[in-house]
Amino acid sequence: MGDPGRRCPVDAATHDRRTLLKGGVASLGIASLPAVLRRDEPHELVAERARRARAGRSVAIRLLYPEGSWANLDPVTTAFTAATGVEFVRVPVRVDETALHILTTTLARRQDWDVALPATFALPDLVAVGCLRDLTELAREHEPASIRAGMSFDVGDYHQDRLYGYQTDGDSYLVTYNRRLLEDDDHNRAFRARHGRDLGVARTWRELDEMMAFFAGADGGRHPSTLFRTTGYTAWEWWMRFASKGRLAFDGAFDPTIDSDEGVAALRELCAATSSQYGAAGSNGLFENWKAFGSGDYFCNLGWGGSQKALRGPDSAIRDDLLVASPPGADAADGPARIGYFNWGWNYCVGSGCAEAEIAYLFCLYAVCPEPSLRAVRRDGFFDPFRAEHYRDERIRSVYGAQFLAEHERSMAVAMPDLYLRGQTEYFDVLRRFVRAAAVGEIEPEVAMRTAADSWRRTTERLDVDSQQRQWASLLRRYPEALREFLR
Repeated sequence: MGDPGRRCPVDAATHDRRTLLKGGVASLGIASLPAVLRRDEPHELVAERARRARAGRSVAIRLLYPEGSWANLDPVTTAFTAATGVEFVRVPVRVDETALHILTTTLARRQDWDVALPATFALPDLVAVGCLRDLTELAREHEPASIRAGMSFDVGDYHQDRLYGYQTDGDSYLVTYNRRLLEDDDHNRAFRARHGRDLGVARTWRELDEMMAFFAGADGGRHPSTLFRTTGYTAWEWWMRFASKGRLAFDGAFDPTIDSDEGVAALRELCAATSSQYGAAGSNGLFENWKAFGSGDYFCNLGWGGSQKALRGPDSAIRDDLLVASPPGADAADGPARIGYFNWGWNYCVGSGCAEAEIAYLFCLYAVCPEPSLRAVRRDGFFDPFRAEHYRDERIRSVYGAQFLAEHERSMAVAMPDLYLRGQTEYFDVLRRFVRAAAVGEIEPEVAMRTAADSWRRTTERLDVDSQQRQWASLLRRYPEALREFLR
């Protein structure tokens, strides 16, 4: 997604992870859609309402999208135009400038777009500045009851219990193992002699750390792992490690807890695991990371759907040895065995200045219906599966592989959301800098977490504690039930 060092006020650290990606309603219980579509299918009903709203007028929707995603959008816009007569004007922007363009055009009162696709974590900041239209009432009027049933993750669509968008990309973190190393008899004997258990998918981060250390050493054949130690990515690993200890990032009064004993311990473990990573972990970007792991010489990696598509590519030596699993779960025996994490994704939103808000909204709704969204996810590009129907589609299964999709679907259903709060970028940029500094030995973990927490408190004070506390409470209500019971 571009250079991770470049940032804008409402985008998180810029990521280049997608720029070059290679490329029936759940209640129907069908594996693929019929060749002749029924007139009562959700997208047909939505299109009919858009036709009526257009009422013979000439209507063109200006669609703002991150460059590289048109392959996903083209079949959807083409079908919507054919069904409704509504045309589209393309407004491409750099991936790392999507939210910035939305923000600046709104502040300048010259929005040149009607529908936009910002990253999901940017929505709270964009809402706070007045960039996006509240879609709650339009959804009550138009959203078919069946649509939500098939959605794997929709937490980020809401801000303070109001609807502002529709998720169109499933970005839940997964661990990818080198199956050949994991199932090797000699490695299992040596590991069992040292740890008293067989190699296998890690239930806890401690188990994963033990296996990474084993394979990085001589007994494991010197096969280090490829977890990131760059500023743009490392904090996401810390976020998962921290959650595994049963902690939320803020307490009930919205005071940060990242400098707690659990936060420091999570960072210490991350720092210790750095010695188990390959030499370029602190410098390689996403595509270099994929290329390295694709060589087949390394033990495990952290990634998303895009990682899987790249690692199943024709130049990957590991394509037949991939074993994918949700990230490790709780340290506590009674905690969740897996804790997923949704940390990106693109979201259909309507601009606050859109003159055709109802039609723009209906297009967003149409795009995430089962059949149009299948057309989008089947294409090479940014969008990974995000509806139940996607996981059963044979063309999508041929791209990702059945084992990956099964694990991805499970992870999406229980994924911990990102920090969907106003100031997300500011909070996370601070966290990124100090986690990375500790990981490369520039600062002690206690100092890193204490300094980051103090900076978070200043951010909260500037943004208003009471408002942030209300947003946090609203977000927590949408956490998966198992995580609400475990995290404190």
